[in-house]
Amino acid sequence: MPGRLAPPIHARRTYFDPVPELGELREKQPVSRIRMPWGMDAWLVTRYDDVRAVLGDPDTFDVDASSVSMIGVMQPEGSAESDSSETPAERAQAEALTHAKIRRLLLPEFTPRRTRQLAFRVAAFVDEHLDKLAHAGHPADLIALFARPIPLLVICELVGVPKEDRTEFQRWNTVRLDTTSDPRTKAEATKRAHAHMSELVARHRKQPGNGVLGRLVAEHGHEFDDATLTGLVDLLLLAGYESTASMIGLGVLLLLQNPEQRALVCDDETADGAIEEILRYLTVGHTTMPRVARKNTVIGTTKIAAGDIVMCSLPGANRDPDFVEDPDRLDLTRGFNTHVSFGYGMHSCFGAPLARMQLRFAYRRLFERFPALRLAIPLADVEFQTESISYGILSLPVSW
Repeated sequence: MPGRLAPPIHARRTYFDPVPELGELREKQPVSRIRMPWGMDAWLVTRYDDVRAVLGDPDTFDVDASSVSMIGVMQPEGSAESDSSETPAERAQAEALTHAKIRRLLLPEFTPRRTRQLAFRVAAFVDEHLDKLAHAGHPADLIALFARPIPLLVICELVGVPKEDRTEFQRWNTVRLDTTSDPRTKAEATKRAHAHMSELVARHRKQPGNGVLGRLVAEHGHEFDDATLTGLVDLLLLAGYESTASMIGLGVLLLLQNPEQRALVCDDETADGAIEEILRYLTVGHTTMPRVARKNTVIGTTKIAAGDIVMCSLPGANRDPDFVEDPDRLDLTRGFNTHVSFGYGMHSCFGAPLARMQLRFAYRRLFERFPALRLAIPLADVEFQTESISYGILSLPVSW
């Protein structure tokens, strides 16, 4: 099997920062041609204003549903994973994600008001895993015991996955998103997860539950087939899991490296603004879903032909000096900013309010419970997750 290709330039990182070459590209050639790992050429947009212009104009730049299934986005051409044909569940996931009606129906489930109704459960999940961290003794892996399980349990609660099924969902999705998993193991985990999600949809068809899936089935189930609903469940569980888990783990490491700013995430008056700056600074998502130009157009001064694929670099945009002053400096007193970490426009992440709430509970309660929390290994030995759709940490041994 061919070896892995190096990630494209917008997905390369050095600790907390995009590689310097991305900044140079933004300055000298802000709209440039790149070769994506799946073998297609695309335009890479790196300036903040240009990224917002693309994401905010769905009439010109449409979501490319054929490229939505991006779990294997970092796999090289010719690998076993890239050669495998798209499964029905993956097609359904793409359809669910780009289905305008489904998005309209889901948006009320992720409003700040609805999210606040989950606050008690989120706090309980955080406290439960702080207890597990304490009982494990130190050094303990913060990723395995804290950062990964919390967002998966939260999204399972929201979707309506029964408690008895959550351990299995966590196990399968951890394997699916683990870039060190061999293709056969990952394929088997995906197969089992999809089968179980199909069973979950069937159960909700017979007796709708109280979660998002139950309400969707009860009120609109006749409008969607089982494959689309299965794809929707898969999408919600994956999208609501990895990026938030990455932000919890990477954010904790960032705060450990900047102890003088740590108190700002524990203060009611500064916590929300501090979290927005952490979201901007880290930008765990490399890019949004691919866009396809629906007509001949221009981005900046670059001509784009109809049918061209356009990728938007979220780290490039969030570190643009024309967007914020001194963008490579972490400043948790910077306050609120209009970063694009959750995308922008009609296809922005509708789970953003839920992610923000989890980060607030996780950061604050962790450092209040373990004020002496520290890395148990040198920073140079931390394993970063570099071959996935989200940048993060594979393991984070900590002591207290």
